[in-house]
Amino acid sequence: MAFLTVGDLSRRFGLRDWHIRAVIKRGLIPAPPRVGQYRVFTPDQLPGIEQALRAAGYLRAEEPAHA
Repeated sequence: MAFLTVGDLSRRFGLRDWHIRAVIKRGLIPAPPRVGQYRVFTPDQLPGIEQALRAAGYLRAEEPAHA
């Protein structure tokens, strides 16, 4: 299974790393497990992460979904 890091997510959504960390800190998505120093996500979590980023105001509703 492929894992995605915070950096991978920020590039995928066109945001900065702190946007992803902020939705974790605010509890909009559960804190992911760590592999070494990296927080890791699975591809099946992308819709929930995208929804959390929209709820936080970091993505506009009319922006396309992850690429």
